[in-house]
Amino acid sequence: MTSETLLFSFTLEGTRSEDEMRNAFDNLEECFLKYNQEWPFLLDAQFSAVAVVYAPFVRRYYPVFKDLHKYNTTKGRPKLAAWLKYFSDC
Repeated sequence: MTSETLLFSFTLEGTRSEDEMRNAFDNLEECFLKYNQEWPFLLDAQFSAVAVVYAPFVRRYYPVFKDLHKYNTTKGRPKLAAWLKYFSDC
């Protein structure tokens, strides 16, 4: 299950398991680690189309996961945490 499938499925199909949530956000963190070592973007030091697509969903769903589902999407995911912080500070 991809991260975007997971995000959409919460609104369309009900709650997913914690394992499915963990896997989806681990995949997103792996993308940060694979493509970017120092910047809070997915591909490089610049804002890209990837950020345009993912940022609104991840940022808006963070409180939903944290408060409603009691799941912290950034725990153990420092790159995702930095990315969310960057967009929160904008």
